[in-house]
Amino acid sequence: AVGLSETELRKLRAVARSLHVPASSLYRLIDFESRWGVRARNPRSSATGLLQWVEGTAKGLGTSTNAIARMGVLDQLGLVERHLKKFGGRLTGNLPTSLYMAVFYPVAMGWGVDTAFPASVQRANPGIRTVGDYVARVEARPVPVELEEGPLARRIAPRLPPSTSSVIAVLGVGALLAAGIAVFRRT
Repeated sequence: AVGLSETELRKLRAVARSLHVPASSLYRLIDFESRWGVRARNPRSSATGLLQWVEGTAKGLGTSTNAIARMGVLDQLGLVERHLKKFGGRLTGNLPTSLYMAVFYPVAMGWGVDTAFPASVQRANPGIRTVGDYVARVEARPVPVELEEGPLARRIAPRLPPSTSSVIAVLGVGALLAAGIAVFRRT
């Protein structure tokens, strides 16, 4: 999982539970925004850190983008939780779109997937024209098998050798099944 430690994965799961969102969706969102780089910076704005907080948002959280860039994963995950808690029930209204929009462009939380972002947002984020464009890009991010949800993932994940985890993270459980690759039960 992009070099995340067990402690960091546990924190991610805890934050997701506290927000009532799937850990896989939160993982994908952070991976898309920053590739899990705590010091990641957008060259077109002040956006910094795991969720690419801009200076105004950082200030609202009682910090700054410079301070965020000095935080580790665990501290930034705590900030993720604080930031997203303010959206309350609106966060889970239309998952995963509402979660993703809460980070990318909160005004768009109730928008349809075909709704276009303002030109200024599109300029700062080349290739992202609509809500659906952003959601599709986030959803395309691979998720480690340890964070997959659902009965199939819970049944097969404990039975897989460690090297298989990265294959599933890249292809996804659904892609493996669609390709006709069977995972056999141990006898």
